[in-house]
Amino acid sequence: MSKEFDDIVRTTGVFTCMDCGKCTSVCPISLRESDFSPRKTVVTAVHEGMDKLAESELQWLCLTCNMCTTRCPMGVEFIDFIRDIRDWAHDGGNEGTCTHGCTIRTWGEMMASQEVKPDRLGWLTKGLKTSTEGDVAYFVGCLPLYSQFFTEFAPDAIEAARDTVRVFNHLGIEPVIMDDEVCCGHDFLWSGDSATFKDLAERNAAALKEKGITLETKQEEPLAYFSCPKRMFNLACDVARFFDPTANAYDVRGFLMRRLDALAEEHEIAALLFEYKDGVQLSARSTE
Repeated sequence: MSKEFDDIVRTTGVFTCMDCGKCTSVCPISLRESDFSPRKTVVTAVHEGMDKLAESELQWLCLTCNMCTTRCPMGVEFIDFIRDIRDWAHDGGNEGTCTHGCTIRTWGEMMASQEVKPDRLGWLTKGLKTSTEGDVAYFVGCLPLYSQFFTEFAPDAIEAARDTVRVFNHLGIEPVIMDDEVCCGHDFLWSGDSATFKDLAERNAAALKEKGITLETKQEEPLAYFSCPKRMFNLACDVARFFDPTANAYDVRGFLMRRLDALAEEHEIAALLFEYKDGVQLSARSTE
């Protein structure tokens, strides 16, 4: 169920908006679509009602890149507002356009049904060392499926997962790879279907716990790592809205930064540089 309007206003702080326009100035959608701006979306909801906004296309244009929130002098949580509006719209039978012919959403729906058990380990190749239980888990996410679907521009996407395991192995770690991992549910949450997201999140949390990976925020406890910042944010932050305590998760970039800093100090190296590329909202979704 979606939140009541008063709850959405209270938790996202939209009434503190000063109409300064800083959010619109940095919004990539506003630069292309003159009818859209973060503040206009807020104004529509406040003055014309949630139902009016839920029926419009405005809320579905947002990329949830978080640029507006980072620039807002009043701290309005705009992407949280968008998420709650989409929940409201979904409950009312209004849906946004499903991208890629709904293929990616269908993957998640199949996993949510529990009737289909995908081969989650078939991408592992000879020489990659992994564990079934341990202190560190690597959440692979959609990479095996991307390699099969996006054959024209991402045929080697799964190599990112293999390289991540190689990095762990080089540092003496054999990460836990779950054979019962399911979709992280990110796209369901941000398209208004929080019920399916919650179901998938519960199953992943239970699978991690079974393998010995805690989700409690204690630095000395085992950790879950992601090579996709979006999925890391999903577990570490989005899941926290449904489960308590906050999940104990990091993206691989943060892991490498800590290890390289320790290596530089050990060998008295002034600086170590490395390049990490990820096209999925790295700066917006990374917590480090």
